Amino acid sequence: MTLQKKIQLQEVTFPDLIGEKGLFSDGDWVESKDQDPNGDVRLIQLADVGIGDYLNKSNRFMTSKKAGKLRCTYLKPGDILIARMPDPIGRACIFPGDIQPCVTVVDVCIVRPDKSLVDVNWLLHKINSPSFNHEITKWTTGTTRKRISRGNLSKISFNLPPLAEQKRIATILDKADAIRRKRQQAIQLADEFLRSVFLDMFGNVVKNSKNWKIVRFCDVCETRLGKMLDKKQQTGKHLRSYLRNANVLWDSFYIDELHEMDFNEKDRKEFRLRFGDVLICEGGEVGRSAIWRDELKECYFQKALHRVRPDITKILPEYIVHLLWFYAKNGGFQNHVTSVTIAHLTGVKYLTIYSITFLMKPLLVNRGIRLKLCYKIFAEVLKLKNMKIPLPSLKLQKQFSDIVKKLDSKRKKLAKLSSITESLFGSLTKHAFRGAL
Repeated sequence: MTLQKKIQLQEVTFPDLIGEKGLFSDGDWVESKDQDPNGDVRLIQLADVGIGDYLNKSNRFMTSKKAGKLRCTYLKPGDILIARMPDPIGRACIFPGDIQPCVTVVDVCIVRPDKSLVDVNWLLHKINSPSFNHEITKWTTGTTRKRISRGNLSKISFNLPPLAEQKRIATILDKADAIRRKRQQAIQLADEFLRSVFLDMFGNVVKNSKNWKIVRFCDVCETRLGKMLDKKQQTGKHLRSYLRNANVLWDSFYIDELHEMDFNEKDRKEFRLRFGDVLICEGGEVGRSAIWRDELKECYFQKALHRVRPDITKILPEYIVHLLWFYAKNGGFQNHVTSVTIAHLTGVKYLTIYSITFLMKPLLVNRGIRLKLCYKIFAEVLKLKNMKIPLPSLKLQKQFSDIVKKLDSKRKKLAKLSSITESLFGSLTKHAFRGAL
């Protein structure tokens, strides 16, 4: 007889685990008018709820008098908080407590189980498991933004092993999770170290605190927007893989899911990537960039990306990427982007028909607007090539580049180990809740 058959499993839902002193409730409906920055009660929000992590990000408060008037539910250390909205829906963490009283918002569900029935850590792992997340997706509602109601959460049933077995499983998963988190933290520390080195060597590049020479981007780099995807022109005869905005991460690429489109012989000469090219995102997170190091033998890029080829006698790609990161995180792009609905770091020569139509629309609506304004609008769009950046000495850039390359090798090893650890943790979790651990 297997261990799985020996263990007596009981099918339960959240309400079954509450007992007499427990709680299964939504947070409170607290509007902006109810809040007070000088209040003595902290308002825990969706942003505080991570996948197994209490993120401790929010900074909203209300008075205890208002909390009493609204009959708010105060949180207790050990409460499980479940986010009823993305991303992702159903993520959960344990509330560790705070130095002041806390309540939470209506889109967070509070689970305060009877500890004589269920181990809190086991329940947390269960809620965050892939199998439970799959069940949650069956009960979500909404068209523009998905959510799950507490009523629907209460309908999800799952198998509950005896308390001793719960504790055994939770202990194993806690240890595995600790290893997984250490891998992630090591990568984060490596990134933070590089940011610190960059700041130490080059100063605040947004303010040019070290008074480096200022140059235009086009004086030290060749820039080019990628090929526009025109479905009507696709024949399927010259299909090639290409990078789009979603494939460019900070200082790395996600190439597991690449799209294809036609690149004829002329296109292949113009849009093929070379070792050392810097790819910069035009929209979304403006400036997000990475150095292409021949991750694939042959690859191209779409219009949503700028390809930058630095003149390495003047500027190095490692400096460019970290300069752009510092700009992105410290307001350096404020004078260099246009915003229609999303901020864009646009090129000089290559405007889409949509952009031209949009910009001309005010003139068509109101003919009284002077042509001078039209030129001004276009001048605001033509930004990237004329963007001014500080240029440290090449010697100093090379020193930084050497540090980046040495650390990059270690980061890749850490990333590989982290990926393996994630996969193993996922497999371990799956086995744990199938009773096969």
